Amino acid sequence: RFPFWNKNQIGDRVRVDPARKALLQEFPRQLLRRNETVITGEATPDYIMYSEYSSQAILCTTPWVKLVVLLRDPIDRLFSHYNYLTDPSRAARILPNFDVWVKKDIAILQEFGVMPQDLSRTSIQAYMGSPEERDGWHRYQRALDGPWADRPFVRSLYALQLEDWYRNLRAVGKDPTRDMRVLLSRDVQKNDHVVRDLFKWLGVNVTSATNATPMETTMPNHESNRRKLTKARTKATPTNFSATMKQSMITTYTSAPIKPEFRKWLETILEPYNRRLYRLLGKDFDGIFDPTPSPSSA
Repeated sequence: RFPFWNKNQIGDRVRVDPARKALLQEFPRQLLRRNETVITGEATPDYIMYSEYSSQAILCTTPWVKLVVLLRDPIDRLFSHYNYLTDPSRAARILPNFDVWVKKDIAILQEFGVMPQDLSRTSIQAYMGSPEERDGWHRYQRALDGPWADRPFVRSLYALQLEDWYRNLRAVGKDPTRDMRVLLSRDVQKNDHVVRDLFKWLGVNVTSATNATPMETTMPNHESNRRKLTKARTKATPTNFSATMKQSMITTYTSAPIKPEFRKWLETILEPYNRRLYRLLGKDFDGIFDPTPSPSSA
C-alpha cells in the first residue's frame, strides 16, 4: 500500500534502491517488460496528507513522476470519511456523532499546534503560515499512533498539505504547475473532457473505444491484511478511465445528514484555509469551495 515510504521510518534517508524494488512489486512486471510505453500509476490518499515526508520519498524514488491530485469539497470529503468508517456493509467502526467526532479531532490539532486555540476567522488568518503552525504540522505528521490515527479534519486542509508538496517540488527543480495536475472530483464526475485532457498531459495516446489497445490493469483489494491483486483487461480510453473514477466516487452509505448549524460552523473555520488554497493554486481555482448561497439568502 505504501511502496514509496515506510511511515515507521520517518526521519530516515530514503533508501532509493529498496524503495524502487518494493514499488515494482506493486505492478505487473511482465507487462512492463513487454511494453516500454506502458504508463503505470499508484494512488494512496496518505501521500498528500503526509506531505513533508511522502513528497521527499516519492521525488527521490521516482523523480520522473507526474502527480495528480484529486480534491473534493472539504466538508463533503470530511463527511464521506465519516460515512466510510461507519458503513455497516464493511467492518464498521463505532464512532460518536459526526459533529462530536470532528470537534474531537480539531481539539487534537489544536493540541499539536496545527490550529490555533481560538477558531475565529481573524485568529485563524493570523496563525496561518506562522512558525508555530509549521512546527505543529510537522510534529503531527510524525505522531503515528494514538486517537488521531484517522486524521479526518486535517485531510480537508488542502493548502497545508499542498504547500509542502509545492516547496519540495521546487527544491528539486520541478515546477508544480507543470509536474502536478490538480483536479476537482466534481469536474471528473461531470465532464469527460477533464479525463481526456489528463490523458494528454500524461502523454497517453487518446484513442477511440473502437481502436484502443487492450490494457491490463491491476487493482488492489484492501479488504484483508494480505494484499490481493485483481487483474482485468480493458480499453485504454478516457471514457473507460472516467467511468472507473466516477464509480470509485459513488457514496454507498450515508449516515444522518450534517446538521445545518454545524455545516455553517465548519464553513466558517474552513473559509480561511480555502482562501489560502485559492492563492496557492491560482485564479482558476478561486471560489471553488465557497458555500452555495441558500435560496433564502439569495
